[in-house]
Amino acid sequence: MVATERPGPAVPPAAARHRRAGPPLRTRMVTALLVLATVAAGALVVRLKPDQEHGGRPFLRPGKAGGVVDVDTFQVVVLDAAGGTKLKHPRNGLTLDTTGVWVLVRVRVAATREPVILPYARLRDDRDRTFSATGRVTQPLTDGRAFQPGVWVEGHIVFEVARDAKDLTLLLGEHSGLGPGLLTLAEVPIAASVPQWLGQSTPLDVPDARLAA
Repeated sequence: MVATERPGPAVPPAAARHRRAGPPLRTRMVTALLVLATVAAGALVVRLKPDQEHGGRPFLRPGKAGGVVDVDTFQVVVLDAAGGTKLKHPRNGLTLDTTGVWVLVRVRVAATREPVILPYARLRDDRDRTFSATGRVTQPLTDGRAFQPGVWVEGHIVFEVARDAKDLTLLLGEHSGLGPGLLTLAEVPIAASVPQWLGQSTPLDVPDARLAA
């Protein structure tokens, strides 16, 4: 009986037994240069875009204390301000302390054409720091009150500011819902300074808002 030789597995060509060679060095270098050029171009575009902090600043309508400031949808008159280190809570009568100074700005506000809400209230100091209306008490004017056209309402806006704040300016306006850069704000200096209130320890009262003549 003659043995029959079984055929073995096919042997691939020598070239197939090796991994496929990568792209030539020149091609890889060109690709790397293209990537670097794309990154550099992107960085240039970013540098040329407007700075968000400066490009997004609101429009300001400057005024003076005691005068009417017209801000398109509303008018405001800043009457005066008071300050101290303690505040009497308008609801429960408890005395509220602060590590800074309480500042109460008395204003009159009226809408011009249609009802308007003014939740944007800040005090800016000489170092360009801003202090929001405090959330520790209910705000008579900026917590959702709808001002009506031609109806003047008088009340206070309550702030807490740093003890070293000086030259305060009230910023007041609507909330556009699209960021502060699209706001138009009243800008009115406050005729008072924080240092004179540091020694005032008698709790400040926050009267209810009222209709003004």
